[in-house]
This record gives sequence, C-alpha cells and structure tokens, in this order.
Amino acid sequence: PPAYEGSMSLNVGSGLTIVDIGPYTGMYMEDGSNEIVTDVMMVIVENTSLQDLQLARFRLEYSDFTASFEITNLPAGEKLVALERNRHTNVAEKPLSVEIDAMIFFSEAMDLHEDSFRISGSDGVLRVENISGSDISGDILIYYKNSAQDLLYGGITYRIVVRDGLAAGESKQIISGHYSPENSRIISVVYGG
Repeated sequence: PPAYEGSMSLNVGSGLTIVDIGPYTGMYMEDGSNEIVTDVMMVIVENTSLQDLQLARFRLEYSDFTASFEITNLPAGEKLVALERNRHTNVAEKPLSVEIDAMIFFSEAMDLHEDSFRISGSDGVLRVENISGSDISGDILIYYKNSAQDLLYGGITYRIVVRDGLAAGESKQIISGHYSPENSRIISVVYGG
C-alpha cells in the first residue's frame, strides 16, 4: 500500500485538494457503465473553497504515464471519490506533479429549490412535484450524484429533465436509470420561469 495513504494532501489549486490516492474496486461510474472494476486508481478530492465546483479536469503526472480525472458538481466543503478516466491501475508511487486543464466554479451556490419542488424517488425513478403555488414553464433540470456516507462517488453527475415544466400542484415521474434512494444524492435543481 502507498506509504502516504490517508495522510497526504496534494493541492490541485483554487481550493481543490487531493486528500488520498489509492486503489478502487467496485462499480466504474465515470462513463455511466457501472461495470465492476478492480484496482483502478482513485483520488479523494475535497473542495475546501467557499464556492461550489462546476468542473475540474486535472492530470497527475507520473514517471511513465499520466492519470486523468474529471469532476463535476462538487459542493463547497464536500469530498468526492473520482476514478481515473482511462481505468488505469493504481500505482504506489507519488505523482511528480498536478496539472490543471480546467477549473470552473459556479457563480452562485447550487440550489435544490425546496420551496418550489418536492423530489422523491425509488430505484430508477424520480418524482418531481411543483409545490411553489405557481405554474412553472420551461424545462426543470435535476442533477444527482452517487453517494455513500459523507462521500460523493464519481466525477460524473447524472441529470434528468422534466420537459415543459409543471403546473402548480402537478407532479411527474421520470425514469432515471442511475438513481437509487440509498446511493444517490440530489445536488442541484435548475429551472427558468
């Protein structure tokens, strides 16, 4: 096992810190396939900034290869497990450097708009109800991530769309293949009008 496991802190930049690098065995969620993988390199990244992260793409440079990671929708103060994008096997050596390709933060915090929507779900289905008292036209976008305990899992963020809005009091059920009440957390709701 890596000597620095659990005790490292590697600054990616702008308030993004890698707190651990290690092997991961389980579902590979970064491409939506959920295939079972063994010993894939993972990083645990913490957003220590005061802003919600929209997108980060970064690379860890090693002597003989480059590990690539992409993270979306990481709330301020939270930690996330991201898997290497090419499913590279974990290595015990420490990276030589960290290179940032993209780092974008939301100008406003992600919002669940709980005064406007009641969202509930079961495996593979989300139910969205308009509790705002007013008709809402336009698409409603609901973003969710895999989660367990206090960690978010996967750089990937899933999205469902309620097309053409909801009338006051109306609810719709939307198929959402990756959603499960035990293993998912809704992190943002975006709508207009």
